[in-house]
Amino acid sequence: MLNDVRNLLEEVELTLEKSAAARFSGFATDFERLDDSFQVIRRLQLEADRTQAYRFNLFQWLDIEYAEDAHTRIVANLLNPRGTHGQGNLFLARFLSQFPALFGETKEVPAGADVVVTQEENSAYGRTDIRIASRALSLAIIIENKIRAEDQAGQLARYRVSLDRGFKDRRTRVLMYLTPSGRRSGDPTAANVNYVPISYNEDIAAWLNSCADEVPARAVCEFVRHYAKIAANLERNAMDDPFESQVVELLERHIESASIVYRDFPKLVRRLELRFWSNLDALLREQLTEFAEWFCDFDKARVSEKADVLFIKPVRDKGSRLCCAISMGQGTPDARQRGLLYLGVQWIGTGPPPWEDSRVAELAQDLANAGVGNSEKSSNWIRYKYLDVELHAPATLKQIAEGDHSTERLIADAAIDLLSKLQAKILEATAAAR
Repeated sequence: MLNDVRNLLEEVELTLEKSAAARFSGFATDFERLDDSFQVIRRLQLEADRTQAYRFNLFQWLDIEYAEDAHTRIVANLLNPRGTHGQGNLFLARFLSQFPALFGETKEVPAGADVVVTQEENSAYGRTDIRIASRALSLAIIIENKIRAEDQAGQLARYRVSLDRGFKDRRTRVLMYLTPSGRRSGDPTAANVNYVPISYNEDIAAWLNSCADEVPARAVCEFVRHYAKIAANLERNAMDDPFESQVVELLERHIESASIVYRDFPKLVRRLELRFWSNLDALLREQLTEFAEWFCDFDKARVSEKADVLFIKPVRDKGSRLCCAISMGQGTPDARQRGLLYLGVQWIGTGPPPWEDSRVAELAQDLANAGVGNSEKSSNWIRYKYLDVELHAPATLKQIAEGDHSTERLIADAAIDLLSKLQAKILEATAAAR
């Protein structure tokens, strides 16, 4: 009887092993096809990047992609016949023709038409983002621009009154509410206000594209085309990138394998994180032979659980709260997701940190003056510098997986450089105290 049970269990175990092996074999075959297709798409993307630069976004570089006032100034300048674009009434005429139900079949704006465009103008009714007024066209327009900003109570109602009272002699008076998606205002008082929602994604992008071919000035033409692309993708996940669409379609054709990768990829990231920190720990221990007063305190349990991962502490006081810290993902969820690394001097104990007294009081200022970049001082740490590393970037993960330690060496060198400065300052403070 016991042998029968044993044999049955062995058969079940063998069956499970065969089933797992078959499943893995099927996954591996499908994944290889998926990877082959991906590599083809990737080569096509690199060529498209070289010739068309789909992901190029000047506004991201300047950190104004979502700056409402920057967009207001651009739209106002383009709509202004006297704007620096030098195209006269072209942009205004094409803007009006974009909305025939509001402004009729406007083809041209007479060259001599009195058009006044103001931006961010204060009045008794509030601060209007853009206002366009023309007696010759019997026209008055107010554009309220909203990008990642709260709707103000009564704002549209006040602007409606401003239009109707201030321009009652104009045949056409239009209040426009401009947002990335063209949503309606969330202000309850706007429910009964006569206004028109318009969008960057559709209306502004279409307006700009309708103008581009008519602009002879190359610099203006290229800017308008670029701004049209930015407007079309404002507050969407990414610029319109054919590569991403092709990848999504490819994943859809291999949905089972893609689901397995999606499920297990975080485990791979965790494994590579541990490998990275272990490599860094080993490199630091080698270099710390020159710093007999310090030791490397690394605990694998801290990886992915706490932001402060690795510390370099004084040997004489292993419980010391003063240390060099190499940390990951401090500040925002985005920083954590990307695995951004920074290096700092940290005080993680109770009581005042040492830079609040005379021992190392000048350290923060010294580091800030050293030309090392992003030095800051807060209540319990000095952020010495952000390291030019995103641990979770595909290129970095690939390096770690392939045994390339160049990233770990970069960080170890920066940490030793900081440790040298910190030790010199402590020795200086100790000598002065004697």
